[in-house]
Amino acid sequence: MKNLVKINPVKSDNIPDFLKSLPQWVVWKSFSISDDGRFDKIPIHPIFGHKINGQDKINQMDFNIAFKSYEKGVGNGVGIVLNGQPLTIKNMCLSQYLIGVDLDKVNESPEKIDAAKKIIKSIASYCEISPSGKGIRIFALSNIPVGKGQSLQGEMYYKDRFLTVTGNGPKRDVVIATDALLKIEREWWPDARLKTKPKPKLPFYNYPNTPRKRAELESILGFISSDCSY
Repeated sequence: MKNLVKINPVKSDNIPDFLKSLPQWVVWKSFSISDDGRFDKIPIHPIFGHKINGQDKINQMDFNIAFKSYEKGVGNGVGIVLNGQPLTIKNMCLSQYLIGVDLDKVNESPEKIDAAKKIIKSIASYCEISPSGKGIRIFALSNIPVGKGQSLQGEMYYKDRFLTVTGNGPKRDVVIATDALLKIEREWWPDARLKTKPKPKLPFYNYPNTPRKRAELESILGFISSDCSY
């Protein structure tokens, strides 16, 4: 039956505490599946299950509320909202923005796998496997807004989007990666005219090239399933 697809479960323990501390979580559910196996991901009410506007703050919640709703079977997963504002934790405003990088259908070709490895290494922040098992999602912090949506190489967002969070990947912190994200943005959207003034050079976190880290990288890419579509 074509409407039966595998959706990766949420592994709460692997999701960084930093992400869990943010007050902008939602529950999501898939309402339709296309012929090629792609399924939609719609924010829903955590109790009644009807569709909601995830960008409306009144519909956002703490992680524990969203995850408990998911555990009760109300939805297919949880996600975090990117609102384009500096992060706020317990009424304390930070200077960083949460950025989400989305890489679809990574295992379609050796070239896509190699490209994903380079991006993961350059950003060196928390990454995980998508609900379908074929995509990779990376969450990082930036001192300035960065990300222009969809491109041929991948997607990068900082606002007007919610991204699913699965915890299907190695435990890792969410780090500041402004320089790496800006470099990717310029590569993905080379014709964009950035209007921001030049910024002072910021700390750059490169993925350590050690046997342990190489094994970790191969491990996360090894999680990707070949029997379902994104």
